[in-house]
Amino acid sequence: MQIYRYPPALIATALAVGALAIFPSWAQARPFHYLNHLRGEVRVGQFMINPDPASEGMTVASSHRLRLGGNGQVTLNCSNGTRHPLNRPGTYAVKDYCPGEGALAAGPTNLPRDPFNQGLPYLLSPRNTALMAPENLLLTWNPVPGATSYRVQLEGRGVNWAVEVSEPQVTFPDTASLQPNYRYAVVITADNRVSSGNGFTVLPAAEVARVKEAVKQIQAQGLEPDIQAIALAMLYLDYGHSDPDFRSYALNHAALQVLATRVQAGSQHPTLYLLQAEAYLASGLPLSARASYQQALALGQGLQQREIQAKSQVGLGEIAAGQTDYPGAIAHLQLAQTLYKELGDLEQVEALQTRIATLEKERP
Repeated sequence: MQIYRYPPALIATALAVGALAIFPSWAQARPFHYLNHLRGEVRVGQFMINPDPASEGMTVASSHRLRLGGNGQVTLNCSNGTRHPLNRPGTYAVKDYCPGEGALAAGPTNLPRDPFNQGLPYLLSPRNTALMAPENLLLTWNPVPGATSYRVQLEGRGVNWAVEVSEPQVTFPDTASLQPNYRYAVVITADNRVSSGNGFTVLPAAEVARVKEAVKQIQAQGLEPDIQAIALAMLYLDYGHSDPDFRSYALNHAALQVLATRVQAGSQHPTLYLLQAEAYLASGLPLSARASYQQALALGQGLQQREIQAKSQVGLGEIAAGQTDYPGAIAHLQLAQTLYKELGDLEQVEALQTRIATLEKERP
């Protein structure tokens, strides 16, 4: 996992608005790879004991292997932008082609408390995200039952803005004043005096240009709409500032936008919903993530994709744990364990058993 350092100016600004304490400790920070141009028999697994059939747009980690039958063909797309057509029978290790990543955790932990409380005006968008030079900045938040007005404050370097509105949204009128590489805090206070805060950062021009070039390369491939959305979402979720002295959120807002477009179009691709759930979690919105995990799980069951099902069950389990529903959390994680056993992934089975044992101690 990448270690981030803070320059003195950024630390001073962040402390001034109380920012450092609410970076999500479980945010995604690993490469993603995906498959497309799939033909014939291709199977995917970590230990190849009982691998799943591959599918167009399936995501894989460096620990996965691909097994091609006599007529099998597939293109492996790595997170660093390289593409590797594989068209001969045999077993291929993804790590031989794509960059590695740190050990994958069994699931997100330490979920933020605010978004579980429907009586708080917690920020929905933009939340825990980097933004690419926004021209229009629409702030939206969870409507509080019975509230008739909200005070909105946006503070950070060069900005100290406040307004009172009656609806759970408002447009910030002066995006030109937002400076790159600084975190801006947004605090929403309802007229019943309950409040909640979160924030975002803005990318500098050089970083925006770097991201746009990568986007252009993906768009130039002529991918199917769902596959292009998956590729773009993974690019945005895996974003890291090119300067290691600056900590940056991923482009979670952009990922959610591109995924929402396909979801609204009626896509039934389970990976879209799985990525949407991960993006919601990285943004600190576990209740929204739960709905996406449930959809990914249902679609994964229909397609008999056990790894999609297992990841969805883990996500649902951790969200249940965040709500202190420990029996529900344990039930989800045990279902995930069963799926990983079928796949031969004993490492995940053991990690989940450790997590289940921890939750058992929390049960009343």
